[in-house]
Amino acid sequence: MRYKVITGLAFLGILVLFAVGSKSAKDASMDTLASPFTISVEGKPIADVGESTLDTVQAKIGSKPATFSLKNGWIHSGDWVLGRATRENRSLLPKQVFWFKTSPDVQSRVQPVQVRHKDGRYEISFSSMLIPV
Repeated sequence: MRYKVITGLAFLGILVLFAVGSKSAKDASMDTLASPFTISVEGKPIADVGESTLDTVQAKIGSKPATFSLKNGWIHSGDWVLGRATRENRSLLPKQVFWFKTSPDVQSRVQPVQVRHKDGRYEISFSSMLIPV
């Protein structure tokens, strides 16, 4: 199976994601992508969360890439959602990206994601913060 690759930029770990998606996407915002994808930071994949017993785990790069899907504004991989916390410091410093265990309240703990194709480039935004590629 062929996956799309989402690339990113890291400051002190995985902090901000930039997206490169499929050419089949339209110029409108989308909250769902039809095919699975991987996410890479500086050429290294975001690792699968593994068998963690915690509800929230900081995302890391590693040798075993996680496979993601974007459904209804949430980046999923198995029983986990990847994203930025809804409650985070308000500084202008880069923000951390976490794995959140799927639960009834996960949508209140994670910022929704939008992907937009504009001028031949893809942009991903968490909540109201837009990150161009």
